[in-house]
Amino acid sequence: VAQRAVTRSLTTLSYAKQKCAAKVKLVLLTITERLLYWDVGNVTGVLFYDDFESGALSPQLWPKIKSGEVTDDSCGGGKILSFGGCQSGGDVYSATFSCSTGYYRVTFDYKQTVAADSPYNDGGFVAIANGLPGDHTWFFGSNPDFPDVRHNLVYTGDQWRRYSRIVQVTPGSYRFTYGGSGSSDVLRLIVEQFGNKNCGTVFFDNILVECVAFGCDCL
Repeated sequence: VAQRAVTRSLTTLSYAKQKCAAKVKLVLLTITERLLYWDVGNVTGVLFYDDFESGALSPQLWPKIKSGEVTDDSCGGGKILSFGGCQSGGDVYSATFSCSTGYYRVTFDYKQTVAADSPYNDGGFVAIANGLPGDHTWFFGSNPDFPDVRHNLVYTGDQWRRYSRIVQVTPGSYRFTYGGSGSSDVLRLIVEQFGNKNCGTVFFDNILVECVAFGCDCL
C-alpha cells in the first residue's frame, strides 16, 4: 500500500511539473531509468520518502538540519527543498533506514538553476552515511571527478530532471569513501549544495529510498 501511494504521489507531481511555465520541461527518463523506476516487483519496501508538501522540514524525517529549507517551486510545482547556505559535509540529514539486501534505490527530482563555475562549486550532492555525517559516500554529485560519485547531477536551468539509481551498500562489510569501514547496517541520506556562493540555486523534490531485492550499482 505504501509503495502504491508513493508511486501515485511521484506520478502526480511529475505531471504537475510538466504543466509549469512554457520554458520549463520535464526531462524524459532514459529507457534504463524507466526500467529501474517502474520495476515495482523488485521493491521489498519503501524506507524513506518526503515530497516537502508539508511546507517544512519534519524533524522526524530530517533530524539534523544545517541550512536546508522548504520553499515554493518557481514554476508552480508545489513545495521543494532548497538551501540557505552551502555546507561541506551536508546541509540536511535524513532519518535512518536499513535494507537487509544492501541494495537501495534512491530516486529524486533535481533542478540546478546556475551553472557551476568550478568543479567543486555550486552543485548538489547526495550521500549515504551511517552517521551525522559519520562514514559516508557521495554516490550522486555535480562533480563526476569527486571520489566515488557514481551518478553525475547536471546543470538543468529551470528544468527538473528525475534521477533513479540503485546503489549497493553491503550490510556489515561496505567500506565508505570517507571514514572507512564503519557499520553499514543502519544508514541515512545526506543532501547538500556544495560551494561558497550562489547558495539557494539547487533544489530537490520527491526524495525516495526503497529496499530492492537485487540490482546493479553500475550506471
